[in-house]
Amino acid sequence: MISSGSAKHGYTIQLGTEFNFTAIDEFRATYESDDLSACRNFRIDFKRTKYMDSSGLGMLIHMKKYLNKNEGIMDELRISLINCNSRIKRIFEIARFGDQFFIE
Repeated sequence: MISSGSAKHGYTIQLGTEFNFTAIDEFRATYESDDLSACRNFRIDFKRTKYMDSSGLGMLIHMKKYLNKNEGIMDELRISLINCNSRIKRIFEIARFGDQFFIE
């Protein structure tokens, strides 16, 4: 189950235990259904996530493209991937996600 909400640091999406193909619709709904055009800081929280596959990587790329098309200002969009376990961090390293996202 994915949950989301705004706070002083921006908009946070809390992922469930698996971030894979089965989460696509729910994940997209979290950032496409709300009016987030004014928000430039996003946090994707992997605290509960134990498993992620390549579709999870694709969903993050899609989110970034979607949010950038709304504003057209790539430099000001900040997406932080937080509370990642060592396995998920390794996937991000291999995919070179540190070049596109802030991994905390």
